[in-house]
Amino acid sequence: MTFRLVSNRISSKFKVAGYVVTPEQYMILNYLYKNGELQQNQISKLTAKDEPCISRIVNNMIKNGIVERVQHPNDKRTNLICLTKKAKEIEESLHNECLLALSEAVKNIPSSNIKIFESVLYQIISNLK
Repeated sequence: MTFRLVSNRISSKFKVAGYVVTPEQYMILNYLYKNGELQQNQISKLTAKDEPCISRIVNNMIKNGIVERVQHPNDKRTNLICLTKKAKEIEESLHNECLLALSEAVKNIPSSNIKIFESVLYQIISNLK
């Protein structure tokens, strides 16, 4: 329920700001912002989503002009997912909208509780990997 509510809030913030980016797409964009171009299978591993799901999301992102597929320079069988100029231009605004939504989610929660929460989440992730 928490994931859904936070995701909905981020989605709402993006829509109000005029961006056609979903929270799932933003997660992929964030990896591309940090790492540069990536192969779809790399994105799949980073996001813990299966490759058909990533392919579907990337296809929608291509339709919206925020990423593009480019042939790998060293391996003609492989494509790289790259940011477009449009995606680079909206990076800071998307990041700010996301931070605003997250700050609303943790409003009135002491930072010590947030640190414990993060620690527990990381432990759960570690246990399940």
